Amino acid sequence: MTLKNHVRLIFLLTISCVIMLFFMIFITRLVVAIVFYFIRGDFYFLWTDFWYSLKAGFSAGMPLGIGSWFLVKIKTQKEKSSSSKD
Repeated sequence: MTLKNHVRLIFLLTISCVIMLFFMIFITRLVVAIVFYFIRGDFYFLWTDFWYSLKAGFSAGMPLGIGSWFLVKIKTQKEKSSSSKD
């Protein structure tokens, strides 16, 4: 794998993890607000919930994406070394 492919892969993994976690947190908070609306009659969903989801997505997605890239890199190196031994 070339350096360009490594950079592309780390960027793709990091961005996809950030987006996935953002949507998971955002949708969970929205569902909780909807359930709260049906129970109490008050829709409690503010812009701070959106910003919280964005911050949490970035703070958890960045290390997760980089860690995933690191594991892929280790796996390819192991496959290279095992194929060269055969």
